[in-house]
Order: sequence, then C-alpha cells, then structure tokens
Amino acid sequence: MSRIGRLPVAIPAGVEVTVADGNVVTVKGPKGTLERALPTELEIKVEDGHVVVTRPNDLKRIKSLHGLTRSLIHNMVVGVSEGYKKELEVNGVGYRAQKQGKKLVLALGYSHPVEMEDPEGLESKVDGNKIIVSGISKEKVGQYAAEIRDKRRPEPYKGKGIKYADEVTTLRAMAASVDTPTAAGLSTEKARPLAAETPMRMPVKEPGPTATAMASMSDSFKSVFFRMCSTMGINVRLWVRPVS
Repeated sequence: MSRIGRLPVAIPAGVEVTVADGNVVTVKGPKGTLERALPTELEIKVEDGHVVVTRPNDLKRIKSLHGLTRSLIHNMVVGVSEGYKKELEVNGVGYRAQKQGKKLVLALGYSHPVEMEDPEGLESKVDGNKIIVSGISKEKVGQYAAEIRDKRRPEPYKGKGIKYADEVTTLRAMAASVDTPTAAGLSTEKARPLAAETPMRMPVKEPGPTATAMASMSDSFKSVFFRMCSTMGINVRLWVRPVS
C-alpha cells in the first residue's frame, strides 16, 4: 500500500470531520470550515478519532490518488486547527510594502505602486520588510504568496526583489573587464582624453625560426598552411616582420 495513503489522519480536539455522499469531506475547526470533493474511487471513513482512506485495487491511477487524498484531508485538518502562513521578504533600496485596508501596496521600482487585494479567506500583514500571508487553506496561502513574489522576483546579482523567508538565492559575480575605464579606476571623463592622447601600442615579439621561415614562403603556400591548421583546430599566431 501507499506509505502515505495508509497512514490514518488524527482528528485533534475541537475538529469535526464529516463525509457526505460523493466523498464530499467537510472539516470544521476553531479557525473555520473547509469543504472539498475528493475522488469517488476511494473509500473514506471516520473511525476512532481518525480518518482512514482505503483503495479498492492497485491500479496505477488509484495508487496515485490514495496518497493524494490522504494528504488533502490532512492539510484540511491542520488548516482549521492551526492554520498556515507563508513569510516573504522585500529586499532592495526603495523597495517597501504597506497595508491599506485589505490592499497590499508594494513599491518595487516601477513607475507606479503595485496594489494587490487580499483574497477571501486570506490575510496579509506587513512587519518591516516582511510580508506574512496566513489562512486556513494551504493551497490558497501558497498561491497568493507566489503571486506576490512574482511581482518582482529576486534578481541574481544583488538579490533585489521579493523572496521567501526560507529561500536561498545564489548570487552571481558581476564580471568586470579590465579594458573598461571604470574597471581601471578611471572616470569616463578622465578616460576619454587619456585614450585620445595615448596611442595603442601592440606588443612586438621577436621573430623566431618559424617566423623567419614563414617570411620566405610564398603566399599560396601560406594560404594552404593556414587552412590546414584551421581544419585541425590548431591556433597559429605568427609575428612576421622583415629580418635584417
């Protein structure tokens, strides 16, 4: 049997679970009521303070639904008794969140503030740079938190944006080229006249025996030689200058 599906779901004190026709499960608790229609292929019973889910056969689809159905019932029981919450963080200069009634107003670097209204049954709170989404439905809490994060996902260089509190983001190193004026420690204004006054000097390498021999070859032979090196993947760099 399914390792998850065969586990009974314990019903805590103050929680009531009823199963109606068509496997419509209703769970009532101190935080609210949840109702859901579950697959009719499975058998759901409430006995001895536990909810037990059994399956009639071992078909692949039935086995998949077995563990899923048990997990959904468990999430409903935990939701009405303890509730669910998801915590997000807003990072970035000028990035902030605030509540205006049932609206969550986000400043995320756009030309306009982003407004999101809390869905029915959910509540969002702002504590500094943290946004806390809470509710009794695990599915709805996770969906609303994902929609908030999607308004400005964390970028990979400085981590600016909205991320989950327990999310680990791997930051990339910003590549800096030494050929640029800013990488060399010079401002753009100072680098322009310097580049204009100082001509670029290419390194000169003394001719070796290969370069001396190549200088005496004909152009047609050189063309054939370079084509052969290119075909074999050999990178040939020759500095040829007249030899006195």
